[in-house]
Amino acid sequence: KNKISCGYLFKILITKTFLQIIYKNRMTPYFSIIIPIYNVEDYLSQCLDSIITQSFTDYELILINDGSRDKSAEICKQYANKHHQIKYLEQNNSGASAARNNGLMHARGKYIMFIDSDDWIEAGTLETLHTESADNCPLIYYGFRCNFGNGDTKIDIHGYRHSEDKEDYYNILYHTMTNRMNSYIYGFTCNKLFRKDVIDDNRILFDTALRIKEDELFTNEFCSHIEEVKIIPYAFYNYRMSF
Repeated sequence: KNKISCGYLFKILITKTFLQIIYKNRMTPYFSIIIPIYNVEDYLSQCLDSIITQSFTDYELILINDGSRDKSAEICKQYANKHHQIKYLEQNNSGASAARNNGLMHARGKYIMFIDSDDWIEAGTLETLHTESADNCPLIYYGFRCNFGNGDTKIDIHGYRHSEDKEDYYNILYHTMTNRMNSYIYGFTCNKLFRKDVIDDNRILFDTALRIKEDELFTNEFCSHIEEVKIIPYAFYNYRMSF
C-alpha cells in the first residue's frame, strides 16, 4: 500500500516542470530599463515618473546609484518601496559605463533600454516598442527630442525603415553612421532597443576606460553581431541639454 505507481510519479514530474516554466516566464519581463544615477535629485522624479506611468507595464526598472552624494538614493528608495518593478542597486562612484554594466548583469528582460537619469520618455513609448519588436528584430532605433529649456526643443527623427536583407542592413547602418539621414540617431544607446540575447551571447559591455563615445562603441559592437535593424518614426526620448 506504500507503493507509488510510475504513472503517478511521472504526473508529478510533468506538473512540477510545467509550473517551473510558467514561473520562469512570469519572472522574465519584456523590457529591462537600465538607469545609471549620479547626483540628479532635481530631475530624477521626472525621469522615473515617465516610466512608471507607461500604459505597458511588463518591465523591470533597474536603478544603479553610482555613489551619489545628494538625495538621489533617498528618491530611488522611495520609488522602489512603492513599485515592485523597480530594482535598486548601489555601487561606489565608478562612472556611467560601470553602472550600465552592473545593470546588464542584473537584467532579465528580453529587450534592454538605457535611459539617463536626467532625461525622460514620452507617454506610450513602451506600448509602441512592444508592438514594433513583436517580430523579434534585434535592434530598433527611434528618434529623440533635445530639450534646451523654456520650451525650446529640437527633434531628431527619421522615417520608417526595416532592413530586408544583409545588404539593406549595412546600407541603413552606413547612412546613419555617416549621418546622411541628418538625424544623428546612430551612436547613442538611449534611443535604441537592444535584444538582450545578442548582448549575452557576445558578452557586450560598455568600456569603463572611456568617458566619451562609450555608447557609440557599445552600439558598434552590438551591430557587428546582427544583420537586421529597424528605424521607427517616433521621437520617444527626451534628452535634457546642459551647457
